[in-house]
Amino acid sequence: MGDRAEEGRAYGNPGVAYDSLSYYQQAIKYPKKDLSISKELGNRYGEGRAYDSLGNVYQLLGDFQQAIEYHKKHRSIFKDLGVKVHNKP
Repeated sequence: MGDRAEEGRAYGNPGVAYDSLSYYQQAIKYPKKDLSISKELGNRYGEGRAYDSLGNVYQLLGDFQQAIEYHKKHRSIFKDLGVKVHNKP
């Protein structure tokens, strides 16, 4: 339908599903697509959301340095936007 922002958000669902199935390499593809579309549109909120998702997957993969970098980007964007970020347990 031409709604690129909605298309980006829609990539989150399969990413979460693959994540739940422990198909982490597949799970990484979807937030990367979301990130690409969000950057294309200048959608900072979408970028932050995608970085958070990527951080979560890399954390599950045990690549903690990469996870930290993505989570830092997520927090920085959300802070700039004034969006409250909840600490994860």
